[in-house]
Parts: sequence; structure tokens; C-alpha cells
Amino acid sequence: MTTDGEETVQQPETEALRDALAPDELYGSLASTIRRRVLYFLLEHDRTTVDELADVLAGWEAAAENEHVGRETRRRLYVSLYHAHLPRLAEAGLVAYDADTGDVSLSTLSAATVEVIRHAAGYERETVAAER
Repeated sequence: MTTDGEETVQQPETEALRDALAPDELYGSLASTIRRRVLYFLLEHDRTTVDELADVLAGWEAAAENEHVGRETRRRLYVSLYHAHLPRLAEAGLVAYDADTGDVSLSTLSAATVEVIRHAAGYERETVAAER
């Protein structure tokens, strides 16, 4: 309420920004290529498993480097997802992660957060394309 007794109405934009992650938390989560790619994948697929993420990320890594994906690359990605990246994303509130079942899903995110993730994906695609 305002001082003269009138009720204030919060704009939808303001609500979305209020519900967004703290900038340091979001940008810290996006600081890793692996975590960014997990979020890009989940924006399109909603749910997945650690196994599927390891396969997808290994494929993306191989495509970026024009190399064959070896078993060791996939294993390395699986371990880093399981022990480091997915717990970090879950702690930030970006994903729901069950280490026992290996299930991973995208959390409900504010429009502002999704916009930042999509912008990061576009920027990364443009940067990689420019390097080739």
C-alpha cells in the first residue's frame, strides 16, 4: 500500500526479476562450459539422466574438436557431472538432481534466467563459429 492508502500493483517484470537467481549465483553457474551445456540441453529436453548427459556432452566435445569420442572422455564427463557440476547446478536452484537415480530435470526458472541462459547459448555458438 502507498502512504495514501492506495494498493500498489507489482508489475509482472518486477516479479520475474525478484524470482530470478542472484546474478553471482547465475553467472557462477554459467562460468563452466559443461554447466552451460547441461542447461542448454535441459532447456530443450526438460528431463534426462547423468548417463545421457555424459553421452551428449561427449558428442558435443568431439564435434567441437573434430575428434572421436573415447570411452575415457565419456567417463571423465560422467564423473565430473555426478560429483561437481550437477550438485552445483542443483545448489543454485537451476536443476533438480537425484544422485541416487541419476535423474536430472530443469527447475522452474524465471523468464529472466531463461533469457540469460539462451543468450549465453547463442553467444557460445557465434563464438565457436567465428573460430572455425
